[in-house]
Amino acid sequence: MIKKDFKAVIFDMDGVLVDSEPHHITLEKELFDELGIEVSDAEHLSYMGVPASKMWEEVRKDKHIQASLEVLNAKHKQKAVRYFSDLADMEATEGLTDILEWLNDKGLPLAVASSSDRDVIGIILQKTGLAGHFSHIVCSDDVEKGKPAPDIYLHTASLLNVKPEECLVVEDSSNGIKAAKAAGMTCVAYTGTSNGETDTSMADEEIGHFSELKEIIRMVSAQKR
Repeated sequence: MIKKDFKAVIFDMDGVLVDSEPHHITLEKELFDELGIEVSDAEHLSYMGVPASKMWEEVRKDKHIQASLEVLNAKHKQKAVRYFSDLADMEATEGLTDILEWLNDKGLPLAVASSSDRDVIGIILQKTGLAGHFSHIVCSDDVEKGKPAPDIYLHTASLLNVKPEECLVVEDSSNGIKAAKAAGMTCVAYTGTSNGETDTSMADEEIGHFSELKEIIRMVSAQKR
């Protein structure tokens, strides 16, 4: 049970704001096929939540790929931008718009901290109509180390002008949860888009629908009085 009060809420994007992880898996499998390499589903799942650059660093080493890391990252970005740009309008996660409007009305600053490329984040937020709810959009390129390192969450807290321990994070991947907890933040694991294989044991709470997040926040607020 969450007892700590907080002054800001930070959301991961993929798998939280929108069910985009299946799209990332599809386009990455296409890239693996183009490169002629085999990456098991379990291995692929282990990269969920980490920056693409980190994934390619490890895949390049493990699969002995001759192409440079710069070439692989550029190829991934180009394909991802084209892939998401070509998609029909994407829908925000069920119940999300309601909770974002509610949090905005409460005056709590909101931010996105995502491992995705900044251009891809912009495309997805535009297609879902969510961009206007957030005061800051942070991606892995803004920090030295991506998730599961805490850098992206610590940087986001500094932009929001709040202490890390005053932040509530909503994450869906084990790497993202590790990053939030390493930053000293309270973390809620969202499992509504999960395949059931994600380890959420480090999270402070677990929700399957965003209406549950509203109840958690209400309970924490009630405890202050």
